[in-house]
Amino acid sequence: MHQPQSFTVGSSYSHDFIIKELAVGNSGGIRVALSSKKQVDRIVLFSTSEQESNTQDNPYSDRQEGRILTYTGTGKIGDQNLSGQNLRLTQQSTSHFPVYVFSLVSHRKSPGSPEKRWRFSGIFKLIDYSRETQSDLLRSERAAWIFKLLKLDFSEAGPSHEKILRQYVREAFADPRFGAAHLLGNDREFSSQLIQETVSRLNGLDPFAFELFVKKALLASDFRDVRVTKRSSDGGVDVIARMPALVWPVDSQIIQVQAKRWQKPIGRREVAELRGSLIPRAIGVIITTGNCAGTAITEAERPNLLPVSLVDGHRFAAIVNRLDLKIE
Repeated sequence: MHQPQSFTVGSSYSHDFIIKELAVGNSGGIRVALSSKKQVDRIVLFSTSEQESNTQDNPYSDRQEGRILTYTGTGKIGDQNLSGQNLRLTQQSTSHFPVYVFSLVSHRKSPGSPEKRWRFSGIFKLIDYSRETQSDLLRSERAAWIFKLLKLDFSEAGPSHEKILRQYVREAFADPRFGAAHLLGNDREFSSQLIQETVSRLNGLDPFAFELFVKKALLASDFRDVRVTKRSSDGGVDVIARMPALVWPVDSQIIQVQAKRWQKPIGRREVAELRGSLIPRAIGVIITTGNCAGTAITEAERPNLLPVSLVDGHRFAAIVNRLDLKIE
C-alpha cells in the first residue's frame, strides 16, 4: 500500500507528484480533496506569487509579503463568484482543514524549465477575504475574490500529519493573534466595499490627476516641500517631498514617488527603473492603484541597494479614507 509522502517547506516538486500525494485534481488554482463523507480533507493552492502577471496566460496577481499571502480566487474570465472552490476556501474557519500552498518558480514554457517547478510554501490559515477589481484573461475589468492567508509554523507537512495540522489550525482560529484585526490592523477599519469603491474612483482619474492626488495625500500627511515634477522630464519620478517635521530624526530625508494609476501589477522592472532614477540617499516609493507582484517585493527589498517602498491600491485607498480626502 502506498504511503503518502511529506512536503518540506522550500523544496520543489513536480505537478504530478503533488496531485498524487495530496489526492487532488489536475487543474485549477484551488484544488480540494474530499473524504468519503464529502468533507474537505485538505485544500491545495497553486500560486503565482513568485511570478509576474502574464495577461496572455495568467491574469492573477498573487503576492506574498512576509508570512501573509494575498491570493486571487479561481476564474480567469469575467466576474468571480464566491461559490465552488472559492467558497470551499472560506470554510476553513469552521472545518479547520489544512491549506497547502505551492508557488510556481519556473513556467513550463520557459527554456530549460525543470520538472520540479512548484515550491512548497507551507501550511496557511485564512485571515480575510474581499472583492477587488482586476483584469481578466481578456484584459477586461472584472470583480475578483481576494483571500489573505497566514503562513503557519510548519517546516514539513503531509497527509500523515493532518491530525496535528487540523488541531493547530483550530487553535489558530481561536487565537486573536492570528486574526485579521491583529494582523491587518488599520486596513480593516473600512469595509471592503468602501475600499473597492475608493480604488475605482482613483482609477477614474487621469494619470496626471492621480499624481496631483498623491501630492494632496502627502500634504495631508504633513510631508513638506511636496511638488509634482515636470511631466516631460520626471525621469520616472512623479512627486518629490521631505519627511514630516514630527519625524524629526530623519526630517530632512527626501522621498521620490512614482504614481502608477495601474490595474496590472507592479513588477520587478518598475522597481529597478525607479531605483535607477533616485538621487543619492533618497527613498523611492511606488504608489499604485493595483497590486505588487512578488518579484517587485523581492526587488524592493534587495540588500545593499537604495530602498524602495511599495504602496498597493488597497493600502492607499485605506489611507485616503483615513485622511477623509475627496477624489474629484
